[in-house]
This record gives sequence, C-alpha cells and structure tokens, in this order.
Amino acid sequence: MTMTLTDSDARYLAAWQNKVTKPATLRFGRNQRPESAALAAFVAAWQQYVPNIAVVTEDIPENELPGFNLGERWRFHAVPTGIKLELFTEIILALDGQAPVLAPAIRERWQKLPLAPDITIFVAPQCPFCPQMVRQLLPLTVATPAATITLIDAGLFADVAREQEIKAVPTVIVNGLYRLTGAFQLSELLDLAAKNDPALLPTSVLERMMQEGQAGLVGEMMLTQGRIFAHFLPLLWHPEINIRLGAMVALETVGAEHPELVAAILPVLWQEISRSDLAVQGDLIYLIGEWGGSPWLGPLEQALQDAVDPDVIEALEEALAKIRERART
Repeated sequence: MTMTLTDSDARYLAAWQNKVTKPATLRFGRNQRPESAALAAFVAAWQQYVPNIAVVTEDIPENELPGFNLGERWRFHAVPTGIKLELFTEIILALDGQAPVLAPAIRERWQKLPLAPDITIFVAPQCPFCPQMVRQLLPLTVATPAATITLIDAGLFADVAREQEIKAVPTVIVNGLYRLTGAFQLSELLDLAAKNDPALLPTSVLERMMQEGQAGLVGEMMLTQGRIFAHFLPLLWHPEINIRLGAMVALETVGAEHPELVAAILPVLWQEISRSDLAVQGDLIYLIGEWGGSPWLGPLEQALQDAVDPDVIEALEEALAKIRERART
C-alpha cells in the first residue's frame, strides 16, 4: 500500500519540522495485522517529507497493536493524517521540551501520586472533543511521575474498541480500571489516578512496570498490602524472560520480610509448570526451591523421576538440594 500526504499535510510538515530542536527517532512496530500496511505507508511518506527524523521499524508480536512509540511514554496507534498528524507532531514537540505547562494546582497534586499513571485514550478523526483532550495529556508524560499514554484510533482498531466496550469517544481509561468519557478536566483524571488501589492494577500495567524497572516498587506495594496481587501472578510465567526476572525481583522483595506470602502462591506456580515451556518451567521450579518447605520434597522428587530435559532435571535437583539444606538447619 502506498500513501501520499495531502498538500495540506505536506505544507504543515514543512513548517513544523523547523520547530524540532533535538535529534529525534520514531519507532514503528509492525506485524501481520492489517492496520500495519496503512501505518507502513505513512512511514514511507513521512520519510519523504521529514527526512531529518528517522523511523526505526521493528517487528512486534502478533498480539500487540502496530503503531508508533514516541519517546518512552507515548504509544500512538493511529495513522497520522489531518488532525491526527497535528497531534502526532505536537507529541514530538512536547518530548522535545515544548510541552504545555501544568497549572500549579494540578502539578502539585500530580507530584503526590504514588504511581506513574497508565492512561489509554480512544479517539476518532470526526470527534470534535478528542484533539483538545489529547492536548490536555501532553504535559503528563514529562511531569513527575511521568504517565504512560496510549492513543488508539477506535475506528482503525475497531476490534479493540469493541473488546474494551468503547461506546463513545474520547474515552480515557486510567490504570486499566477507571473511565472518563467525553470532554473532561485534568482534575477529574487526577481524582481517578489518586484513588487507584494497587491490588486492582491489571496485569498489563504491572507488566509495564516490570519493563520500566519498577519491580522493587511492585514488591513494596504488595508488602504494604500484605498479599501477592492476583494480577501479578501471570508475570511469573510470562514468556518474556525480562518480565519474569522483574517479577521474581518483586517476589524476593516480599519474601525477604514475609516468606509465608510467597510460600502461599507456590501451588499456583506448580500448576503452571506443565502448561509452560522449558525456560519458564525452570524459573518456576527455581522459585519453589527458594521458598518451598519440606512438603515440596515429594512432588519435586516425583517430577525428577519423570523429567527428561537436562535443564529441567538440573533445576529440580537444585530445588531439592535447597529445600533439604533448609530442612537440616
């Protein structure tokens, strides 16, 4: 698929690119979803009209949405044309240090938030309120704590909009839990971000925290609440090793003070072993060896008799040795 920007879009970009003061690179994630073709066509047109801002194209898993990563905090799942092109470029300028300034009262409240909010906004090209609502969000990704914002074109990704039960735009989802529909004030968004219960954070938000090096913070949140969050558990058998390692760090934070909390989830991990690939099996067995007591010797010994993979055998032997050593002391 080829795409040519309209004369209006081309003139806009010609004037806009002179405003960028710092080197910038856009990351385009593509896969086999049909929307990738339209986005790739935009990339080709962008490189023609804005050659000074490079686009790095990356292949992403099929279960992810194709789109653009702008800096570390913006995910843009829309074809930037017309008003969406204006928003796309305004985000780049915000990351260039040209973001609007938060009102003092909002900034003061924002700085007191315990977590960096995860915000998703669904928009549509014909929506009269969407541009204004997106522009309200521009300073939030350069504030402290910095929000992560995902923009999704509800028309382009209609299946996602249906799954999320989006009935109108703009719709903002805060931390995967709370919604605002239609025109809203930042103070309303702050109200939702501030009342968030960490135990209710969805797995997707906790996964992003692992990616951003906040494993220790997740561990501290679980310590404060005195429990392992239910939505946290899938991270321990996540297919990506970096996510699993982050989750294991969070678990160690909890276990250092309350090992009984970690011991209580081991039966769940045991059930997942048979459904996981070999690398994940090894990590789950490791956790049982780290936190399991003598009752785990029988199941691990039986598993060792049945195991055929050398790495799994090694993991089982190490887990058994650790539990036996603890039993002797």
